[in-house]
Amino acid sequence: MLCIRSAEARDAALALGERLLEETALPDAVDPNLERFANRALNGPPGFALAFLALGTATGDSRFEAAMHGQLRRAAHAQDRPLPGLFNGISGLRGVAALAVAAEPRYRRLVERCDAYVEEIVAQRVPRRAALYGEFDLMFGWSGMRLARCVRGPSDDDALIELLAWVAGEDERWCCLHPLYPQDGPVNHLGMAHGIAGVLSALALTAGSPTASQEEIVRSCASRLAASRICGRDGTLSWPRTAQDGERDPCRSVWCVGAGGIAIALLQAAQRLRDAELERFAVLALERMAARPRDRWLMSQNGICHGTIGTALVFYVAARRTGREDFARLSQRLAALTIEELAANGGRVRTRGFDGAFYDAIGELNGIAGIVTGLLTIAGEFDPAWLHLHGMQP
Repeated sequence: MLCIRSAEARDAALALGERLLEETALPDAVDPNLERFANRALNGPPGFALAFLALGTATGDSRFEAAMHGQLRRAAHAQDRPLPGLFNGISGLRGVAALAVAAEPRYRRLVERCDAYVEEIVAQRVPRRAALYGEFDLMFGWSGMRLARCVRGPSDDDALIELLAWVAGEDERWCCLHPLYPQDGPVNHLGMAHGIAGVLSALALTAGSPTASQEEIVRSCASRLAASRICGRDGTLSWPRTAQDGERDPCRSVWCVGAGGIAIALLQAAQRLRDAELERFAVLALERMAARPRDRWLMSQNGICHGTIGTALVFYVAARRTGREDFARLSQRLAALTIEELAANGGRVRTRGFDGAFYDAIGELNGIAGIVTGLLTIAGEFDPAWLHLHGMQP
């Protein structure tokens, strides 16, 4: 794989941006994957707005800025049931609106309304029982809500920080049933998207002035997560989907689950704690992941969640945090691979949907909207602050 040049990444992103303009101008359509109708999910209009913000910032093209405003209006006036999460509701809208304030200061009012709604929901939770699936994670729960609230950087502690510190304090507090696999019994999910790595990232990236007890919770949680690794015969380091899986099943090594997201979470925690030993371990996990053949990462497509651009962003963040040129080159090679594979697939990202069928993904998490934003970030054309929404920050 060849390293990509910034101009190539920009050109590819602009071509995808033109298609995204066409797609989002179409009438709302029935879509079980939440992309093609007005809603507040980050995989829908707010994610499109984020991509158009990146395109407008990179080009100064007024069409993209107008499209950003249009998608934020579409999300703000959507009739879906308001949920508080990052990838399924109000927090995703909040995060993108906060980033758009630089272009339109009046979005502060929308941000305030989103914050008030989330605060009302969070105030109803008293931490006296184990958390439920989706209650604490990055995708739907407290981790994502806090990351969206701090998309521009750390802020004062709030009820979300208290809940995250509480849930990370004991493994039993985040041992829960998966709604699709209740037969597995309660399990501890380890990954960035749905597990403790997302909680760890939210604590490491957003806490303003953590107390000694909070730092000890982060340190202990990171240590337990690091100890959950599987050491392969070839020296590779990987993580199972859950702490209960052991070596039963092969696990992806991508952003959402496995070594990609977990290693970057550990790196961020280590640097926040100034823990040199933990940092060396996190870098080693990334080194070992980088040395594996691409097919052993089990990337299934090109999007952020479990695809090539998401893994490129993992190594983009790692490179910026460590100064490692080899991580930067790998990020660029994965960005180039994303462009090559998209071209071979006619500019489409085929992804299995909630209904089991494959579809042409255009959203932020799995589709071209996220690829646009990722390519422009790796090319240096867009502020990486939005990566907070994925539990990462250079």
